[in-house]
Amino acid sequence: MKYNLSDFFVSIIHIFVIFMPGGIFLYAGYLLLQRHIDPGDVVIKSDPLSWVVLLAASFVLGHFISLIASKFEDKDNTLTEDDLKLRAVAYQIVRSKLPDALLSVDRFRRWGSLLLRQAESPAYGDIERKDADRRFFRNIRAAFLLIFILVAFSHLIYPIQYFWVVSIVLLVLFYASHLRYKNQDRKYSQHIFESLIAAFPPVVSAVLNSTEARWFFSNKDPVSLLQGLFASLGTTADWADEYYFLKSGSDLGVKWRAGRVELKSKLSEENISRDNMPSGIRCQRWSKQAFGSDNTPQPGSDPEHGAWVKVQKRRQRIKYILQHGDLQLQQDADRYSNGSGCVLELTELKVADSGIAAGWTFAVEAFGLPENQQQVLLSGIELALDKAGKSEAVTLLERAVAMPYPEWLEQVPAFGEKQAPQ
Repeated sequence: MKYNLSDFFVSIIHIFVIFMPGGIFLYAGYLLLQRHIDPGDVVIKSDPLSWVVLLAASFVLGHFISLIASKFEDKDNTLTEDDLKLRAVAYQIVRSKLPDALLSVDRFRRWGSLLLRQAESPAYGDIERKDADRRFFRNIRAAFLLIFILVAFSHLIYPIQYFWVVSIVLLVLFYASHLRYKNQDRKYSQHIFESLIAAFPPVVSAVLNSTEARWFFSNKDPVSLLQGLFASLGTTADWADEYYFLKSGSDLGVKWRAGRVELKSKLSEENISRDNMPSGIRCQRWSKQAFGSDNTPQPGSDPEHGAWVKVQKRRQRIKYILQHGDLQLQQDADRYSNGSGCVLELTELKVADSGIAAGWTFAVEAFGLPENQQQVLLSGIELALDKAGKSEAVTLLERAVAMPYPEWLEQVPAFGEKQAPQ
């Protein structure tokens, strides 16, 4: 069997992960038994038996400290929006390799690391080193906190000279270790996500930018005004299932639809207006990208780390292409258009497996040259209002709740108590 230098390096780091926190805690406890903190008065024997006892006790205590530290480990709260995008793609890669029963959001980093090891990825050694680094600072953090608790308790029984100085030093060391642990933990996550995507590259579509305005209605609103617009053009739709990832934030949408994971990142947001239209139309500019994934997500409940939720949708679409300054109807709404235009969309929504009619959403999405998208969007909204009945349709949109899908998703867990945003 061949060994690389990196293998020995990882083993040495692992020794420090256990022995050093245990040894520091053991030494602090030994000093406290002398009923004061003054190393000059402590006599430590250097015979072989004492060293064996010291190493054995440090090893045992180090494992207990590691166990305690692992109970307070948080894997997600240091991730940025860009990290969450990588995590969504990496999660689907791992999920495509494992049975659903084995995978959870909490453990998928470990499964990802094992997949990279099985694939003999050169990144695996770096991932192990980053894992050892983060666990070292995680355990050292716990050791300093335990020493502080031990010092405070001992001070109540036997007053310790310079107690406040010692306490401040311990708390500073604890906080410094905490910051370093969070930094290393994030780097560990990033490296796993990036290495998985590099080792098992998904099928990627082009990045598309668009500008969108969206409104949500309850079933009590007169949505028939808009239904008439779509019915007049003969559009029909069947129910389809889509899966959205909760806890991704209001600026990021992650969904699975028809064998693809789609990422939707908000680039900007502003209010726009035009005469004889709803005042202050809220619109967002989005960047969209899709990755191939044949595995259907499994809905679940995990309020802390997020979960997939199934939403049933019956969507009708009308597409217009900008030609010679006017919007012209394109018969096939799903056909790709190499130019500027907009899509009108009316969708009936249900939160799956609850039997709750979540209401309706109407959207106008402009595509094409970024500098033209806002004007195309306003023209699309005006066109829809004219065809649906201007004054009544304006009133309908002003009564509706204007927000993008990621914000609506943040309300989905509460939809068991209400049918649509109020």
